[in-house]
Amino acid sequence: MHDDALIRALGYDGTIRAVVVRSTHLAQEISRRLDAGPVASVALSRAATAALMMASGLKGFEQLALKVRGDGPLGQIYAIASTDGVVRATVDAPHVEGLPEAGALAPFIGAGQLTVLRSVTEGGLTYQGVVAMSAQEIAEDLSHYYLQSAQLPTAVGLGEWLTPEGISAAGGFFVQALPGATDADLAEVEARIELLGGLGVHLEAGMTLDELLNQLLKAPRIVAEHPVRFGCNCNRERYALALSRLPASDLDALREDPSITTRCDFCGAEYVFSREDLTGLEARS
Repeated sequence: MHDDALIRALGYDGTIRAVVVRSTHLAQEISRRLDAGPVASVALSRAATAALMMASGLKGFEQLALKVRGDGPLGQIYAIASTDGVVRATVDAPHVEGLPEAGALAPFIGAGQLTVLRSVTEGGLTYQGVVAMSAQEIAEDLSHYYLQSAQLPTAVGLGEWLTPEGISAAGGFFVQALPGATDADLAEVEARIELLGGLGVHLEAGMTLDELLNQLLKAPRIVAEHPVRFGCNCNRERYALALSRLPASDLDALREDPSITTRCDFCGAEYVFSREDLTGLEARS
């Protein structure tokens, strides 16, 4: 099986850029950690894959967060990716019942908003963009987001192959017109994307990222390539700090039990704090 990776490339004299990613293993890992059902697994895979492609174009040590919040049963889908190819994702309702027919998530996402947040350091918000989810599908609404926020025609493709055992292949592509792109070149790229069809079936059949890239662009020039993976930055100290900032009355209520257990929404890691631990946290706050 191919390793997870991301490739950035330019074509058509540098006027069209593309990003392709294979995210099979990280999609499987996120699904496993959250014990996600089929619908949530697909949603998490698409959000994580999209966030990786969007973050790959950032400058410096930035990270990008993608939030999809609709009124459907999935609730909020949230993915955070960094420029070095590390991503984590979570969803409000990982055990939503059903199957995404023909890959459609709209019935499970519902009407809502897509939000993109970009920061230089964690917690340091520098940019936020919000669009209404007219299509209620992550790929289509991201295309709409780029057209609205940057006036750049963008095609986003997200796909996976779902089996009774879970996701067996996942990935995506991102193609964006830059200043100077001609109508003729854009028409050719659109035809190439149309010819590609469903991405999931190609990834399951073993299509490589180089093959995908050459399907999207004529004579692409690769500018960067690196592995991508799941990763979570949670640790006990982060949760201890959060607990120490609670009002004294809340800490008193928590100390009524011998211990409390906190759980990371992204990776499922659990951190146990005893009554004595909580007393120590109050003393240092």
